[in-house]
Amino acid sequence: MEERYRPSGPVAGSGGIATIPSNSSESGSGGALNSTAGVREVGGALGSAGQGVVSSVPSGPDPLRTPPPLCFLDQPCGSKADYVSIWGSSPLDIWVVATTPSTGKSALLHWDGLVWQIDLMPGAYTLNAVWGSAKDDVWVVGRSATVRHFDGSVWSSRLPPVGAPIDFTAVSGTSASDVWVVGWGMTIRHFDGAAWSSGITATYDRFLSVWASADEVWVLGDETINHFDRTSWTTAARPNDNDLTSVWGRLNHQAWVASKAGILQNWNLTEWQANAVDGQTAAVNFRRLWGSFDNDVWAMGEDGAVAHWDGQRWAVGPHLTDSNLNAAWGYPGSTWFVGDNGAFLKFDGTDWQARPDTN
Repeated sequence: MEERYRPSGPVAGSGGIATIPSNSSESGSGGALNSTAGVREVGGALGSAGQGVVSSVPSGPDPLRTPPPLCFLDQPCGSKADYVSIWGSSPLDIWVVATTPSTGKSALLHWDGLVWQIDLMPGAYTLNAVWGSAKDDVWVVGRSATVRHFDGSVWSSRLPPVGAPIDFTAVSGTSASDVWVVGWGMTIRHFDGAAWSSGITATYDRFLSVWASADEVWVLGDETINHFDRTSWTTAARPNDNDLTSVWGRLNHQAWVASKAGILQNWNLTEWQANAVDGQTAAVNFRRLWGSFDNDVWAMGEDGAVAHWDGQRWAVGPHLTDSNLNAAWGYPGSTWFVGDNGAFLKFDGTDWQARPDTN
């Protein structure tokens, strides 16, 4: 029988900690999740993370309304959770993967325009990434062959046939009938809306990152970069001097690739081209890439590093937090960045907000 469960209810974060049972399957009833800060119904005022009263007018989240810290009852409470991935269908529908560093346990945090909710997965899963094509088509992947799907009402398991319980590292796609998940052990799986199939490449990599558009798919491994033109796969070796971390597709069958050496490379199916970041004074470990258009791409990484591509050049962004930044997602007018120790940044096209900040 397919496992299905409804999200938990809203949690208040008025300076308190969201308390999660040691057996996370207890949240499957769909009721409100208890928090040391209390529980409220959607629509009322909410003080989030000790920041006072939040308006009842729906809006996108900001650093004054970050999710509350997580505390699993069977483990000591520590610092705020590490936010490892973010995706949304709009500013009123944003998902964040949160993991407690001391336990490796994960929860999904959901912003509905008024309040953060915590959705718990049965078992002690470690989630790595979230992506969706619409409000009723959201996917999360993680360790131990975890693949889950949200249809707008309930979560269910959508495990592809993989044999051994490999770790899935990333998910991308273009629609509910075009979903790509990748992971360890040269694993590429594609979901066409009805069934899973395998993507075949001439490599034995551990795949780290995937990006998909209507006419191509990029998959980055720890040894190669792989391109699918929707007909066949091609594979190229990565630069020998770089530990690559993330791939993001560009126009004209090109891709940006980030690395731990602080280098942002462009691959055009023929050659690698290294791009310097204007204003960057030291090597940066870039962890992830995200973009809205070909002239609006962000790189983020360790110690709060941010860089932006405007179509002409890469330029270093402001240093607003000492925490590692792990992911970004945006909507016209705003881009949100998430990271370790509860790091949560927002850029509205002109001004930045951050929490925690370096001040």
